[in-house]
Amino acid sequence: MPRHHPWREMRALPEWSVHFTPSLPWGAHGWTRWSDKTIWLLDSLTQTQRRCALEHERQHVLRGADGQGDLEEAAVEYATARALVPLDELLDALRWSRHPREVADHCWVTLDVLTCRVRNLHPAEVAAVAEVLRHHHAA
Repeated sequence: MPRHHPWREMRALPEWSVHFTPSLPWGAHGWTRWSDKTIWLLDSLTQTQRRCALEHERQHVLRGADGQGDLEEAAVEYATARALVPLDELLDALRWSRHPREVADHCWVTLDVLTCRVRNLHPAEVAAVAEVLRHHHAA
C-alpha cells in the first residue's frame, strides 16, 4: 500500500493553496484561513513536521469550517493520525523497534501523531499489535 501523501491529496482541493510563513499565532505549526482558502505552514518545520501539519490542516478543510473547539480538534488529530499511520506501517515499525521515536521516524510522523494513533487503536488493531509484540519478544 503506498504511503499517504498529503501534498498529493491537496490536488483534490484545487481551490486551496498552501503557503509558508515565518510565524503563526498561538505557537501553531499550521493554520487554515477560510476567507481565502489558504493553508499556512511555518517555514521552519522539518519535512516530517510539514507533512503532519499539512495533513492536520487538510483534515480541517475536509471536515468544514463549522467545527471549532476541543472536540473538533481531537477529531482532526485522530483523523490525521489514522491517515498518516496505517496499521500495516505501524506493525512493520514495531517488528524492529519498540522505541517511540524510532517508530515515529519509520512512519514519517511526529511523536505527537504517533501517540495519538496508538492511544486510539481499535480493539482489533490492539490485538494485531499485541501479536507482533508477542512474536518479536519470542524471537
